[in-house]
Parts: sequence; structure tokens; C-alpha cells
Amino acid sequence: MASWVRPLRLPEEYRLLVTSDVHGNLSLLQSLLRASRFGPEDHLLVLGDLIDKGWESSAQCLRALFRLQEENGNVHLLQGNCDNTDWMFALEDEPFWRLATQRRGGLLRHWALEDGLPLERERVGELRQGLLRAHGREMERLRGLPYALETEDFLFVHSGVKTPDYRNTPPQLLAKFNDFFSLARPIGKWVVFGHMPANNFQRDGRMTPYVDKGRKLIAIDGGNAINRFGQLNGLLIEKRAGELFFETIFADAHGRARALRSVSGLERKDCAATSYLDGRIERVLSENAHFVLCSLKRSGRRSYIKREWLRRQDGELVSTHACPQALLRLREGEEVYLCEGGLSGFDLAKKMDGQLGWVEKGVLAPVMEGTPHKT
Repeated sequence: MASWVRPLRLPEEYRLLVTSDVHGNLSLLQSLLRASRFGPEDHLLVLGDLIDKGWESSAQCLRALFRLQEENGNVHLLQGNCDNTDWMFALEDEPFWRLATQRRGGLLRHWALEDGLPLERERVGELRQGLLRAHGREMERLRGLPYALETEDFLFVHSGVKTPDYRNTPPQLLAKFNDFFSLARPIGKWVVFGHMPANNFQRDGRMTPYVDKGRKLIAIDGGNAINRFGQLNGLLIEKRAGELFFETIFADAHGRARALRSVSGLERKDCAATSYLDGRIERVLSENAHFVLCSLKRSGRRSYIKREWLRRQDGELVSTHACPQALLRLREGEEVYLCEGGLSGFDLAKKMDGQLGWVEKGVLAPVMEGTPHKT
């Protein structure tokens, strides 16, 4: 059986920028390229989820990525679970129409708007056929993107692989394997993957890339377009004289704020941030005006959850958003990203090194748009 894992040949010495889960947000990708000082001899690898779910045009982003690949043979694209459009066209008319016209940042919607195709429910047949006629070649190109690439030192994949027999992983798992991190065993080389935001694997909930040195795993999805404090992560890999060097960067679209006074902060090391994987509540332990201390069902850890983010779903109490635990320590004049300013009592902020936490209302004053920063 042919493997879905393809070889990628890199020179003996190279500089490679790896990112993932762009989700159509072209401006963040451009910021990341500038922050990395990406040059004509460098390599770029995007680990899938090129489109959909973002706030910009997936159509424009996809054209830009394809054009970049055509102009530079050092640009490599993988496909993720958001990139294959075949299943969309297999839907009945009603769900297809909803997906094609209402999906946030959706590729089909942006194509239809650009082409002037009808968006009315009663003309869904025209919409479907118009998209197939106008964009069949682009859909075929998406369908042909590899699921995983392998070098001497690395395996790059959107979501995960079966280990240790990773070369026989079926494509559906390469594109969507939510439990990969918990099940993964070492394969003798680094596995760099996206799909699941890195905060799922970090006790403090930060979105910067997470490295498991023991198993040689690097989670690089920064939650861009998915999480309210998400960012587009980049992993810079350089190989010189046979040795590997790593550096992380990120691009962030949040506005900036400046601390009007110093605050001491609080780390709460005995608590863990909630996440997509660990957001169901076992029981409520205590509460105050702004936070509820809960025991998490999956991990058994304790977590302070913002009152506005607690909801009852299907008979269970859940945290609707990933919830950091720390109260940030800030110096007067220090700048942060302001991720959420509309909650009671506290603002949610991100320091320039990626640390997330809460800041009491009245400490932060907005100043400017966000820019990419190195960690």
C-alpha cells in the first residue's frame, strides 16, 4: 500500500519557516513572513487548514498561497481537514446552501461573492454548478496537496499520525486526529503538527508552540481564528553544520494596550487553564463576583473560570472559552495585546512573550494595533 506520507528533500543547510492553520487570514501570514525576514533562499511550509473560519477572504488567501508556491519552489503546502471541498458538494441542497453562504470566512462564499453568483436559497442549484465550473481547477489542486511531508529529521503533518507505524496512517487521521498528542509514541524524529491549538497542551493556557522534548513533538497551532486570544504561530528551523536550531515567532491581530500603573500579578500554579479538550466541569468549588473555581471533569484539576464563560450544554456545565488562570504582572508603561475588554471586572491580555492572563479593569489603556513579536 502506498504511503500518504511523502518525502521532502531539503539541502544540507537550510532555513525553514513552518506555520499552520492560517484559516484564510492572509494579513497575519504576511506579517509572519515579514517578522521572520523570509528570503528567496528560505523554505516555507504551511501545515494545512489554509482556508475557512477566519475573518478575511479565503479566496484571496488561497490565490496568494498558490501564487507564492508557483513563484518559489521552496514553498510547500499541506492539506488539513478544512481544505478538501469534496464533502461540501456531496451535501443535499439545504446544508450545502447554508455552508456556501453562511460559513465564516468560507472559501465557497468568497468565491460566490467574487463571481457574482446567486446566494438565494431557491437558486442553490445555480450556485453549486457555478462554483464547480469556475473553480474546479482550484479544488483539484487543493485535493492534490500532500497530507504529510517527511525529511531526515522531521515529520510535518496537519493533525497527527499513528505511531510508531506512521507511514501507514490513513489520510483521514493525517487531516484530523484530535487525540494524537495523548496517544503519540516517539518515532525517532521530530513531529511538527497543527490542528489542535497549543493551549490544549500547556497548563498556563498560552498559545505559543508547545515542545515535548521526550517524545519529540512540537504543537504549533496558535488558535488563529478559533480562539479569542489566538495568534498565528511560526516555527523557524535552521540547520547549520548538521545541528538544528529553533526559534518561535507569532503574528497577532489584537489591538495593543499600555499599563497605566504596575500590578503585582498572581500565577495560580495550583490551577490549570481550561481548553477545548478540558472544559467540562465536574463540580463548582467556590465563587466570587467575577470568577468561579471549578473542578475539571477530564483532568481533575482546579480552574478559575470567568463567570460569563460558564454555560450549561446538554445537561453539563462547561467553560465556553479557554480560560487562562494567571493575573498578569505588569510594569507601568508595559504594552500588551488586549484580547478581551468587554467582561466584568477584568480584561484578558497577552504579554509580548505570549503569556496570557487577567488584568483588573482600569489598569490598561488602548494604544495601537498588534504586530508580530518573537518569543
